[in-house]
Amino acid sequence: MPNRLTGRVILCVGLAALATSSLVATMPTASAGGASGSDTSNTDSSYDGNSHTVTVITGKGGSGSKTPNGASSGRGGTTNSHLGMKLVCDKWVPQDMVSEPRYCLPPKPSVPKPRPPAEPTALKAVAQLTLPVNAPQIGPKPDQNRWGMIPVGYPVWMWTNGSSKLTRTVTQDGLTVNITATRQQVAFNMGDGVVVCKTFTVRPAHLTNDPMQRSPTCGYVYQTPGKYTVSATTTWLIDWTATGQTGQFTVTDTATSSTPLTIGELYSVIVDRQFR
Repeated sequence: MPNRLTGRVILCVGLAALATSSLVATMPTASAGGASGSDTSNTDSSYDGNSHTVTVITGKGGSGSKTPNGASSGRGGTTNSHLGMKLVCDKWVPQDMVSEPRYCLPPKPSVPKPRPPAEPTALKAVAQLTLPVNAPQIGPKPDQNRWGMIPVGYPVWMWTNGSSKLTRTVTQDGLTVNITATRQQVAFNMGDGVVVCKTFTVRPAHLTNDPMQRSPTCGYVYQTPGKYTVSATTTWLIDWTATGQTGQFTVTDTATSSTPLTIGELYSVIVDRQFR
């Protein structure tokens, strides 16, 4: 009789030990904070079948334990209770909230916020620029002859004395804008017509070979006498860069100064020598 009783006690103790080891073997390894089931070299865990707690030892300091009601004990360790929960996609969730099959999706890639458009700021920056003055110049100059005019039918040359390119760096609304302005063309309003020129040739003060030579690039011939005013409007191509963005647009600029011009007629008069 005593031997049979002793055998039963040993059998019960063996079954309890087997059940405890089975719980420890089937429990996933919990990391600090209970957020992940992966193990690291500095982390260890153990399961207490009596209190139903998982004790996680971080490797720095001692260990602690946490019961299902959230109370913790010990120092240096991080513990969490996962009784009745299942590790799904690296997160502990209640068992009754898990539906099978469960597939873990990869995390969504972070999308950088789009940068605000820089063009409105670039337009403000261009408004700060002082573009080169392209005032109209003509030749021959009327004050170079005794009549103070240019005869009808005489070739007039036009050009400007301003620069054809400008580069600046402007700070506008906290944004650094690099700007390049390139002259595209100049429209000369001659008073009775408009001539558009992209290149110019400055007329020499004296044309020794042929005074009636026309400008090879930008010229005009008046057909009617009168007083005229010559003005010039320049078209600029603006290229800008700011915060990795680029763009271009065109602007026009009319010179504030103009050139007055008198066009007259010359007559030949035959004079008898005897009256001289």
